Amino acid sequence: TSCFVIVDEGSSASGAASGGLPLGAMLCVMVKVAVSCYCAVLSEKYLKAFSDVPLTAKISGMSTTWAMMSYVFFCFEPQVENDGFFANWDSMTWLVTASFVVKTVSTMYLLQALDSV
Repeated sequence: TSCFVIVDEGSSASGAASGGLPLGAMLCVMVKVAVSCYCAVLSEKYLKAFSDVPLTAKISGMSTTWAMMSYVFFCFEPQVENDGFFANWDSMTWLVTASFVVKTVSTMYLLQALDSV
């Protein structure tokens, strides 16, 4: 798991001393890792439960669910409602999104090849 944390070194309002580690950011990263691991375990559990379904159908079903939940979450964001979902996306945002899609799909195929799913 990678962590990208933006630190304002000129301000001590974040609760961390200048040059120190931002505890709030570290907590967010730890929660992200815990949720990510839990989701991986759930994914593997349900992918095994539907072993008679082709892997492409499993990935499609999971991707549809992720897209629907993303839609639900951004519906509650007023700025997204006003400006649109892709309003502030640049080439780096698209690159990160594409890398996550490739990583997720390739991980599922690797699990299938290793007979874990």
